[in-house]
Amino acid sequence: SRFPDEQAEFLRWLGENRITGIVALAGNHPVGALTRFQPPSASTLKYPLFTLATSTLAHDDQGGASSDSFGTLDFAGAGEHRSLTLRLHDEKGRPRLEQVLLAVQLMN
Repeated sequence: SRFPDEQAEFLRWLGENRITGIVALAGNHPVGALTRFQPPSASTLKYPLFTLATSTLAHDDQGGASSDSFGTLDFAGAGEHRSLTLRLHDEKGRPRLEQVLLAVQLMN
């Protein structure tokens, strides 16, 4: 993280307030990515944070974007059986990365 103090404070706040189910979405990246961050063992937050990052949907071809991508989110199930599927697609719509998250994976 480029902001370690802010990240530590955010993780502490999430854990202390028992906030669960956080998945971050980010856009306007040069390339798409799906990342997983496991908080340190001393953190009050006990579940990993996932980020789905995509390139911009509206860019100018002269902007030098090296890889167009877009993400989709699919929700299924109910209650403790709820799931979220994160997918990163290439410029032709083909899925390139996929991660299925179960509700229980995003809880303290």
